[in-house]
Amino acid sequence: MFLLLHVFIAVISFRSNAVSYEFQQKALDECGIKKGCIFHPDGCKPPKCLLAFTYNFTGEVIEYEISSFLKENLSNRYIAIGFSDDQEMMHMTLNTTGSFLIAVSFICVFIAENGKWTGKNFPKGTHAILGMTASIGAFLQPIMGIYRCTPKHKLRFLFNCAHAILGYGSFICAAASIWCATYPPFSYKLGVNEDYGIVPRLLIITFWVITVITAITLETLSILKNQLKLYNTNEKYNYLQRVQLATVIGFILIALIFVSGLKAYFI
Repeated sequence: MFLLLHVFIAVISFRSNAVSYEFQQKALDECGIKKGCIFHPDGCKPPKCLLAFTYNFTGEVIEYEISSFLKENLSNRYIAIGFSDDQEMMHMTLNTTGSFLIAVSFICVFIAENGKWTGKNFPKGTHAILGMTASIGAFLQPIMGIYRCTPKHKLRFLFNCAHAILGYGSFICAAASIWCATYPPFSYKLGVNEDYGIVPRLLIITFWVITVITAITLETLSILKNQLKLYNTNEKYNYLQRVQLATVIGFILIALIFVSGLKAYFI
């Protein structure tokens, strides 16, 4: 294992009513795995040092840990909060945070609208139904990720299918909800608008073609990555992971260009 470079930052050391910052660098290969490595950093003696922070950007995830002075009369003077190199811990934490934030945003919408339904008329009623469906799907998606079965479980394939269907279904509902919110010029029947001609239809078809191609590409890369995991080919796996990330970034850029074009053309 390569020697990892970590940075210790000891802050809030009060001397003559002034705040001083002490920086130290030290090579450690187990920081973020064993909490004891930051109980007493060199040059930082309790109770003078009140906070120590260490991070490492090498590897598949960013490792970081925060240790704070707790109490003078305790043998274990620091409490540690953070992530190690355990990807499962990172995955569960991010999924839990995502579900919580989605739930909060969902509640905020109802508070802003005083809990009232917008009505059955198009496009407001349809927009509300699609938007709530997308929000519920987005809320359930990370929860499914937390309680998923192990990769080698016999039902993992079914979970992957359900996970993908829920994710893409939520995305489709969200996109359709946005189309409804921008009506006119867009028609939910993909008809030719009298004011803008065939342009809205072409834009919608183009968007969905790009979306389908992106989804197929991402799923294909995921299948290939799972196959490579079985043969421990880390180099090819990491390459496919970078390609997958580039595909997502490319789709986001296309979406931004798409929205900018709509704004320039129709507004």
